[in-house]
Amino acid sequence: MPDRDSLAESAYPVSGVTMREVLEQPHLRGTDILAGAAGLDRVVTSINVMENPDILPWVKAGELLITVGYSLSRSDSDIERLIRSLAELDLAGFGIKLGRYVTDVGAEALAVADEMGFPVLGLPTMVSFDDIINDLYAAQNSLALGEINRSYDIERGLMHLALQGASPSDIAEEFGRAVDSELLYVGADNRVVIKTGGCEPATDADGRIAGSDLAGWLKASVVAGSVYVGQLHVLPGDDPAPELTGLVPRCAQVMALAASRELAVAAVDRQFHAQLLGNILNGRLDDVEVARRCRAIEWRLAFPAVVIAGTDDSGDGAASLERAHTQMQTTLRAAHRGAPSALIDRHLVAVVGDAAFTPEAAQQRGVAVAEQVQRSLADDASLSWGVSAAVEGPSGLARGWKQAALAAGVGPAIQGRSPVMPFAELGVYRVLSHVHPGILSDYARDTLGDLADEASRDDPLRQTLRVLLDTNLNTAETARRLHYHYNTVRYRVEQLEKRLGPLMSDANRCVELRVALMICDMRSVQGYASQDYQVTGV
Repeated sequence: MPDRDSLAESAYPVSGVTMREVLEQPHLRGTDILAGAAGLDRVVTSINVMENPDILPWVKAGELLITVGYSLSRSDSDIERLIRSLAELDLAGFGIKLGRYVTDVGAEALAVADEMGFPVLGLPTMVSFDDIINDLYAAQNSLALGEINRSYDIERGLMHLALQGASPSDIAEEFGRAVDSELLYVGADNRVVIKTGGCEPATDADGRIAGSDLAGWLKASVVAGSVYVGQLHVLPGDDPAPELTGLVPRCAQVMALAASRELAVAAVDRQFHAQLLGNILNGRLDDVEVARRCRAIEWRLAFPAVVIAGTDDSGDGAASLERAHTQMQTTLRAAHRGAPSALIDRHLVAVVGDAAFTPEAAQQRGVAVAEQVQRSLADDASLSWGVSAAVEGPSGLARGWKQAALAAGVGPAIQGRSPVMPFAELGVYRVLSHVHPGILSDYARDTLGDLADEASRDDPLRQTLRVLLDTNLNTAETARRLHYHYNTVRYRVEQLEKRLGPLMSDANRCVELRVALMICDMRSVQGYASQDYQVTGV
């Protein structure tokens, strides 16, 4: 390292102040701007004192280089070349005390400074370098203190909101106002929860944003304990506050604190709601007690009503039901505020009713609610839904729960059905669901022979048999529906009677064949006869 005399420089860190702000300091107010006024917004990061003519190897970008001019008093000094080199190295500026050693910088050098927007300053002759350095420290400390105070005030305000019970969305919105920046709070499902500042992020058909569209945004994850809640994105403006980078993760931490409180409260509420709704659906409370307890937690039970049950027996069942429960609550708030819903064992259960409904309208509304929730889930979850027949009072909810659970369980076993199965449409499947699968398989095989095999699903004979039974043995209508010639259908009927018996003249045989075909339409109906539909796990 060069010794002190040969180096003849001293560096002092000054962060974040511009040349314009430096000139406002007390000991620099008499400074003349000789040239390069267009560069007064350059940021000064440090100060360097020049007493060595060969100073270029010892300077760095952002410095304000100051000198008394002694090293430039030599006849071979080229101030024009020096100023050009300093500007090319991106220094903040060059200050010189004119008079004793250098009386004039030179028109050519000043022209270069103006051309390159590089400030050249005529420093006050009676001001010591110590005073200049102290002024720069003062500017630095003032800026840093202002940043610290501002950060502290913002963080304290956010924490105060959280302690008052504000939600993560409330905290994010307030933060966006405090830092005057565009802000996005994206939930765990990658859907926008809140946006401020007029930003309009691109979303897909399901309302999810594309992460690639947020390049350049500051971001921080909101994680409550081990639960990922969402992501906070803040877009810095053209002149962002220096403290913004540190404030974004601190705001996310405060949001996580609020989310932790909400999750804890929600967990207690869910447990209580599940226990109460379980008691109601199992008939453990009389009508008066049901009304009293529902009124206490602002549940609204109106009749006629239907019970909706959603179930997912896949490996992701618990997570799917959690997402479905959130969507169910959103759907009910829009049209049936106060309608009870809860996660009970492996089911999502809701009760939907209205005094203005007819029994038929109540069932239709229950199906519509289940279908709306399923559509909202898109590919996030694939649940099976059952909707009970309408019940007229609290005492009928136990029966409605059994019906909805049975429909939700049997529905997936019936090929070609929608995810929502009304109990009223189960028909004979209500009986078949209580029979051991082995017995059902044997019955179908004994009745249909090899037409009961899965490989025969598209067999023209089996298709003809199905449509023939659907049309009450009307061969002309069967031919029309299948787009076959009438004689073709007659020929196939003859073939069917040879294999299955006199179906055209034996009503009982037709019933047997119809039941066998229904069994063939069922996929793994297992164990429903053993279920008592009592709510467990609460």
